Amino acid sequence: MFTVILLRGRAKRIFAQARTLFAPYEEEKLLAFVDWNESAGARTIDDALPGIRPVIKGKKEWRVIVVDSPSEQGPDAGQPDNPFDYLDNEVGEAARLSLEESPYPLVRLSHMLLGYPPIGAKDFEAVYSYRDPDDLAGNRIERRAADLADGGPVPQPSEVRQKLAVMHDLKIHYREVEYTADERAKHEALNARYDFRGNRPTEVIFVATRRPPEADPHEQLRAAWSADLRRVPSQFVARNDYPSGTRFAVYDLVDSEHSDYEQNLMRFWLSVLSVSVNDLPSSSFQADHVYRLDVEVDAASLVETMNNHLSRLGTVRNRIDGVFRSPGRRPTADIATLLVDQEVPVDFDHLGGVDHRSHGSLFPGHRRAVQRVGALVGRLRPGHEADRGAAAETTAGPGGSGLRRPAEGPAPAGRRCRTNPVRAG
Repeated sequence: MFTVILLRGRAKRIFAQARTLFAPYEEEKLLAFVDWNESAGARTIDDALPGIRPVIKGKKEWRVIVVDSPSEQGPDAGQPDNPFDYLDNEVGEAARLSLEESPYPLVRLSHMLLGYPPIGAKDFEAVYSYRDPDDLAGNRIERRAADLADGGPVPQPSEVRQKLAVMHDLKIHYREVEYTADERAKHEALNARYDFRGNRPTEVIFVATRRPPEADPHEQLRAAWSADLRRVPSQFVARNDYPSGTRFAVYDLVDSEHSDYEQNLMRFWLSVLSVSVNDLPSSSFQADHVYRLDVEVDAASLVETMNNHLSRLGTVRNRIDGVFRSPGRRPTADIATLLVDQEVPVDFDHLGGVDHRSHGSLFPGHRRAVQRVGALVGRLRPGHEADRGAAAETTAGPGGSGLRRPAEGPAPAGRRCRTNPVRAG
């Protein structure tokens, strides 16, 4: 499946050295990189991803992989173990869809690509029904949980049971709280903003780095038994308003000061590349869960491949150095081979024309050149010795000089002489 890779700005700083890993697959048109405008002003997909339309043109199925390298501090800091779950989201709001534009670039991008999540139930209200023993008719009485608050917070079911302990046949019913007309209008506006003309991607995979978790066994045991609702995988997707079709994976990347950082960073980009060029089954990569991403590297095969590549590069380098260091060879061809005599017939008897003049300022010695041309024309006409001296008459007038026919009379038929214009080169 064709894959579009989006790199967040802070992920580009660790991507420069890994670009060569993706180059062969870019040439084969298996994946492509598209720039992403993360600013809050980019509110539509054409503003956030201006180059995506030409890339996905003609693609019936395609997917998107978003690579992020978040920091632990910042306006969109997430949970230490789940960077896609933002800290400022309130606990207990998972069932309620936000009707405001998300302030987080990752969430906004998911809405642009997959659409805004559909509106569902706004909330569910607890309604308690019971029979009053003093009521001889035995009618059931219903009371909303808010009516039992007595001006305070809504009581929990356990508190209601204590308060209504004397009542008979106590039951709890939950009724759906519907959205108002104004709230539905806001949802329609968000749907229109994130409308996508064309085939939407089949899935959007978010990949982010995180700091490796602490190896303290006591902390791991405490985390395993923790009941923090923010860490329940089935809740953070709904609480952060991620649409269906999103997948999440994290990679444990050590700090840049660590001795294994370079190797760890290469494994990270190899993991991203493996996800980009392989189709993962839905059963192995499910939604609403966070997976830890890694790749197994065969060290022996990798060493052999790198050595073969370096050997070929060395051969090419030696060849190029040999060409540059070899002395230049002198040409072996003879001048007679390059310059061949060629006869050019010239018919002076059929040269028509008029008197030709050359301006006196064309070039130095132009008068002598004109006289020589006239004399040469006379010599080239055998049998006309009488015309050698009178072949041309040199005249010099104001502003110029040139050749013209003798003034004694018309020249005999077939014996007229004209010269072509002489131009300084």
